[in-house]
Amino acid sequence: MSLECGVGAPSKVGAGLLICCEGACLLLRRSETSGNPGTWGLPGGNADPEDGGQLLNTAMREAREELGKLPAGMSVLGSVLTRRGKSLQKHYTVFLVSVPGADRAAYRPALNGEHTEWRWLDLRHAAVLAAAPGALVHNPSGPGFLGDPDDDEAAAAAAGPAPCDMVLHPVVRVLFSGTHVEALRAMLPRVGAVPEARAAGAEPAGGVDVAGL
Repeated sequence: MSLECGVGAPSKVGAGLLICCEGACLLLRRSETSGNPGTWGLPGGNADPEDGGQLLNTAMREAREELGKLPAGMSVLGSVLTRRGKSLQKHYTVFLVSVPGADRAAYRPALNGEHTEWRWLDLRHAAVLAAAPGALVHNPSGPGFLGDPDDDEAAAAAAGPAPCDMVLHPVVRVLFSGTHVEALRAMLPRVGAVPEARAAGAEPAGGVDVAGL
């Protein structure tokens, strides 16, 4: 599954990974020597000829460089094309990948110099911060990323207020706003669905195993 929004011929093309597990996503804080210093973004970067024109290869290569290693058990659920810039000329494809809970618990990135911290952020908080970066906001009716919309209010209340010390990178802000939110929600399984599917020896619906990439 993929979604494209906006218009404009690309002047820059890149790709990254939105690594999700049990209702949270992995974000990295950019160093003071990187673009958009201090913001929290995704592992990823610009396309390179060695990627063979395949943006998933771009995302995987850049993520390995920035994280040192990738979480075990990753499966690609789909992609979203974001477009930024005055003429929407910056094209960045985000591949949504799922990670089983057990693999998340054992995972510790080894960051390179581009980032200084890593954090798992609740997906509802990401949506809140995308609308009001840096604000201490509690939105009990926020997006129902975890599945059944009837559970949204209770789940959001349990998540508590969004962290006030995080400012999202522009790509993440675009990703968690507008029609992209619905695309992400449609691709994400309910909490527990990914570990159960993999334990049974099957990939999640629409999933692509990235172990060989």
